Amino acid sequence: MARAATEDPKLENGTAQGSEEQLLAGPLPDSPLAEGQSPFEALRRKREGIEVEKQIQLEIPGYEGNLAARYKSLGYREIRKQAKRIASKGGDEAENEVTRFRDRPRGLLRVSVGTAFGMHQLVPALPGFLERYPEIELELSITDRRVDIVEENMDLAIRYGALADSSLIARRVCDLWRTICASPAYLERHGTPRTPDELQQHNCLYISTMPELRRWPFDTAQGTRIIEVGGKVGSDSAETLLQLAVMGVGIIRLADNIVGAEIARGALVPILTDSHHVEPVPLHIVYPHGRHRSPKVTALVDFLIENFAHAPWRAAWQRRGG
Repeated sequence: MARAATEDPKLENGTAQGSEEQLLAGPLPDSPLAEGQSPFEALRRKREGIEVEKQIQLEIPGYEGNLAARYKSLGYREIRKQAKRIASKGGDEAENEVTRFRDRPRGLLRVSVGTAFGMHQLVPALPGFLERYPEIELELSITDRRVDIVEENMDLAIRYGALADSSLIARRVCDLWRTICASPAYLERHGTPRTPDELQQHNCLYISTMPELRRWPFDTAQGTRIIEVGGKVGSDSAETLLQLAVMGVGIIRLADNIVGAEIARGALVPILTDSHHVEPVPLHIVYPHGRHRSPKVTALVDFLIENFAHAPWRAAWQRRGG
């Protein structure tokens, strides 16, 4: 231990000693800063890690930790650059600079999202987000499996429907509207249903994993009436049903963020709009406590609300007269 301590007099008993000026000296390789760290904090933490590895090399025969590779992977050029710039300032100006540096959105952001919203809304919007926040890296989990974001270390998730009681923080983005529609080709071949009862003579495609979604609600003078539909094709994928409907296979009832673009371009036509009971489906962003203080999480939450709170997919087909 004594030998390791003498190799770097700025490190004693696991803590960094000396001024920031001293810590800026020496060979410093490349790597990103950890989120929320000032350059000086990062320097101290990273150099402590290198010192620990030196001590392990001394005390464990045969240990072959690659210090050169570790220096290369950690890297401090960006840290040194930012720290020197900040150190050149004085007083309040330097403190404000450190605060701005710490609060800048940066680092890896892990996001869980369902297939439909992920492919139809989130992915097309991501180039704008990445251009706005070039220091953020994204890792997407696009799946219809319900992800435990705490267990799987996700920063946030985008979810449909009512939320179960949990310790997660939730931000409502907007409401989705389920819409009944079919392709012009299907309606030409089979006729357009004029009443809810006529749906029972049609091929209604359905989500196989959610039996309740085969119960389509309609408004009547006596209240809401449920029609249980059936068809030749069920799937656990809304995207599959969408493509089948566009190809003229049958009638679908899916959220408007999924069907909106196809309605806007005329590939699908809404039907029974005068009697279909619209059930708003809330869309939420959820994230664990503590993550709301993260600049990268705040950046994506604000971006999603900015882009989707007004349900742009709905406005597109409503302008078309849907």
